[in-house]
Amino acid sequence: MSFFKNHQNSANSWLNFFKEFSSVHGNTSINTFKEKLLKFGVFFESFIQGIEGDYAGIERNFNKSSEYIDGLKKELKTVKQEMAKVKESKTTAENNLKFKCEELERIKNIKSYAQVASSLNQSRDVPQPNFTCIIESVDPSIQDSKQALSYLNSKLDNKKISENGIKINRQIPIHGKKVLIKCPTSNDCSKIEKLVNDMNGGVKARVLAKKKPRLLLLGIERDIPDDGFKDALLAQNVHLKCLMNGSNELIDLVMSKNDRVGSKFAIFSVSPNIYRLCLDMKFLFIGHKACVVKKGDSVIQCFKCLRFGHTNRVCANDPVCKYCHHHHISNECPNASREIMSSCSNCKSKNLSRRGGMRPFPVDHSVFSKDCPQYLLAEKRLNESIDYGC
Repeated sequence: MSFFKNHQNSANSWLNFFKEFSSVHGNTSINTFKEKLLKFGVFFESFIQGIEGDYAGIERNFNKSSEYIDGLKKELKTVKQEMAKVKESKTTAENNLKFKCEELERIKNIKSYAQVASSLNQSRDVPQPNFTCIIESVDPSIQDSKQALSYLNSKLDNKKISENGIKINRQIPIHGKKVLIKCPTSNDCSKIEKLVNDMNGGVKARVLAKKKPRLLLLGIERDIPDDGFKDALLAQNVHLKCLMNGSNELIDLVMSKNDRVGSKFAIFSVSPNIYRLCLDMKFLFIGHKACVVKKGDSVIQCFKCLRFGHTNRVCANDPVCKYCHHHHISNECPNASREIMSSCSNCKSKNLSRRGGMRPFPVDHSVFSKDCPQYLLAEKRLNESIDYGC
């Protein structure tokens, strides 16, 4: 097209010439125009050649463009294939992730026997409310706890229970011709105590007093004196100070002791509201540190007989080996082995004394396991003896 543009003026002048040539008089000799016609022939021949050259250039450019477009199409096809692979990989990864999440969820939902047993309770830190009233027989004619329970129910019948709005969770006959009455509130126990003692009959009642909960404070600086703990806590913890303005709130130091890392720990007896507040806070500021707060009451286990509720210093039972479960000290066991230790002597003992129809306890765990059914029962009894104020 560049040739045509360069010779466009010449082409226009030749068009004008032929217009004039067609309008001349018929008697004019053609020889008059011979020279111009010869020039036109030369021009026309070069013009055609120029157009052919432009056409060849256009054709080459078109072929190049076609090749470039074909290359782009191939690249686009390759990109689409790669995108399909990436999409497929993404789908596979999502499916694998979904499967693993479902598998983790399934594993998380699988509970052991001990976990099922412990799930019947609420949180270990703030247990389900449970208050106890003890019924003791004073009538010599009452021979055992079952008779004491029958006598109690005959005197404290359903009508009196309903009239006084008393709520009872359980009635449990125990040794010594006694009956434990479990109630959801201390007020229910107080009502039962008053009704039974007002009868002046063959039984008497008393409400079992609960202990104050305890808190364990870790990492206290040793240069803080014991008598300065309370003042430091109230001065540096505003929420605690505000709550202590109540007349019934309590913080008493039970004991403190140096630890192995250059600090010391302390155990405090506190009121239920203080207990819940401090556990929620998780840390208390004292001195130059934020000290960790934990539950201060824990199940005591004897390392001599391996039972719960006392220590080996006051134990009057025969020793039980944690390895073979025979009656000798564990350190003197000739068959000491971690594999043998993976069974529980306490659950084995309970299975031997269980009544007919009762499901046996699992024994395939260590006697020191926190998931042991006997440990969980001891923990439940400990929590029931503490006033959490729920």
